[in-house]
Amino acid sequence: MLRVSEIFYSLQGEGQDIGRPVVFLRLAGCNLRCVTCDTTYAWEDGEEIPVRVIRDRLKAFPCRYLTVTGGEPLLQAQEVAKLLDLLPAWVLALETNATLWEPEVLGRFSLVTASPKLPSAGVGPFPHSVFSRYVKTLYPKLQVKLVVGDREDWEAVEELLKEYPPLGRKIPLVIQPLDRGGPLSQYHEEVRKLAEVFLQRAGRWKRDNVRFLPQLHKILWGRERGR
Repeated sequence: MLRVSEIFYSLQGEGQDIGRPVVFLRLAGCNLRCVTCDTTYAWEDGEEIPVRVIRDRLKAFPCRYLTVTGGEPLLQAQEVAKLLDLLPAWVLALETNATLWEPEVLGRFSLVTASPKLPSAGVGPFPHSVFSRYVKTLYPKLQVKLVVGDREDWEAVEELLKEYPPLGRKIPLVIQPLDRGGPLSQYHEEVRKLAEVFLQRAGRWKRDNVRFLPQLHKILWGRERGR
């Protein structure tokens, strides 16, 4: 059984696969409570569904690319592994906050997006002890996404670039502008402002594998669930 928040088919709105048709399996439950979270409905509740029923629901979509997200999917790592066993022909991607280390499950995915939280998330110190394992072990299949909202976040990004030289080089780095939850017009304006900051700072970083990407699904459909 997996505790599921929602299952839907849409465009990938974030990261290096942006714009790609994807089936999303959003699992319920999270070990963080980020003040900036845009999927707080996935923290709790959810529906307990047998993995074979989930497999059948996934197969009903016209796509064989699955992104497992949350919440925090690795809280249910053993059951996730059982589901993956039932999807041998699928391309599999995972989105995680990089606070948990489950190497046997992580190794099953062709793409792992690690999104450790910066100061604006309000969840305490950066998880270096776990994140360093991602960088050292998963780099052929790893991308890192950092959600940036203010000066303290930008400074945290620059510290991470110093501490983890592969970021923005061997490991793709995505800078994603924070959605503060106000009117969408405000989000669009904030994206423009943060893009200018990114251009100034990225010129100093001199790393050729860094991208600034807003959330495509919000630009297209706002904050509608299942999109």
